[in-house]
Amino acid sequence: MEKDKLIESLLQKVEELSKKLIALELENSQLKARLTKYETPKNSNNSSIPPSKDENRPKRKA
Repeated sequence: MEKDKLIESLLQKVEELSKKLIALELENSQLKARLTKYETPKNSNNSSIPPSKDENRPKRKA
């Protein structure tokens, strides 16, 4: 009987931890999404990317 109680207790703990893990993973993904709003994209003014590789660079007139 003592083994049964221990097994039941451990199974309950596993279930609790699984629920907590799911909640923390969701929170983590939400926080990552919020963080990307504050990260500035790299361009030639704030990194070593050459100006020719800038995403919003005006097109050259031919």
